[in-house]
Amino acid sequence: HCVTGVQTCALPISLMVSMCETIVCVDNWGSGDLRFSMQNVRPQAEPEFRPTTGTVLIVDDDPLVRNVASHILKDAGYRVLEAEDGESGIRMYRERAHEIDLVLLDYVMPGIDGVETMRRIVEIDSTVRVLTSSGHCSKNDVAAFLRLGARGFLPKPYTRDTFLGTVRRALDPLS
Repeated sequence: HCVTGVQTCALPISLMVSMCETIVCVDNWGSGDLRFSMQNVRPQAEPEFRPTTGTVLIVDDDPLVRNVASHILKDAGYRVLEAEDGESGIRMYRERAHEIDLVLLDYVMPGIDGVETMRRIVEIDSTVRVLTSSGHCSKNDVAAFLRLGARGFLPKPYTRDTFLGTVRRALDPLS
């Protein structure tokens, strides 16, 4: 399920709504901050995606995106590692490549961007599975990722089901 409780949020409302399906917005009068209480209202019937295994390294500079993606993946049965930028993602991949099944890589990050991060990770392991994601990416940028061997591109915002389906396809040995 999604993040619960009240949290201060800097993400666009559309991303939060698409990931969590329901959002309750409360204006915190006086401070100017908006506070969001999120909850997943999906029925508790059998999930569309059965729990699975594997370890996903999330490389994204936005802590809330990392947090929500991490919760969704863990809820589906994946193990998750997180890196806040390209440099730490490269370092973590170098140290733990043997346990990482997929890298979920943001395009726009401070310092080293997603394309350069992917180039360096591919230098470490040419068989790495990378799924790229961004809300600010041109067709040429997507093409650069695909030329480097990315398993796919996931535009932001995305829904939980689209996210999990794309992750599962990226991990499919036949794709």
